[in-house]
Amino acid sequence: MKHSVIIIVALAVLIPGLAHAQCEADTDCRGGRVCRSGECVDAAAQSCGKDTDCPDPMLCLEARCTAPAPAPSAPSSGKKDIVYAERQSSGIPEIWVPGLITFTLAWGATIGITAGTGGQGDQIAFAAIPAFGPFILLGHERTGDDYIAPLILSGVFQTAGLGFFIAGLAMTKTERVPVGVALQDGPLPTRLVVLPGPVGTLDSFGLNLSLLNL
Repeated sequence: MKHSVIIIVALAVLIPGLAHAQCEADTDCRGGRVCRSGECVDAAAQSCGKDTDCPDPMLCLEARCTAPAPAPSAPSSGKKDIVYAERQSSGIPEIWVPGLITFTLAWGATIGITAGTGGQGDQIAFAAIPAFGPFILLGHERTGDDYIAPLILSGVFQTAGLGFFIAGLAMTKTERVPVGVALQDGPLPTRLVVLPGPVGTLDSFGLNLSLLNL
């Protein structure tokens, strides 16, 4: 009887303690709670002094364990790329236009000066011959010595201007011209390309949208 009383008293002491102890570690608790003094408590209600006092991934903010804010999603890049196409054009204006101006001024000046200085009909006709006219006049019997230097300069300018004019027209150059805009959103394998072109019938013209596979 005495032993039975001892066992009953021991169980009466231990059972409340075992019932009171809900956990031994944080892993024994659910729902994001932590184990403190044998009880599962809300982690947010736990006081802390530093981040290591809080269970992962919580942080210690204002002396309380707080769940971190979700990371903001990356904004859409929304890249816009200009689509270029190579186009060949015949003639280089930067060359043939100055050449034409130089030749025209020298040729017109030769005719005008020859006529204004009392040149005869054959002299004016020779002066009107492009590039070669001034050099022909150099051997004319009525060409004065004071007119030789201007004729040489006129012949040089006419020949150079005519050469630049012909070369500039004969040359071709390749240019990269914009033909549309490609809209890219992130690392997508396709792009939306905006290109000018016919719309509906052949008499209409506008912008066409198409997907370009890269």
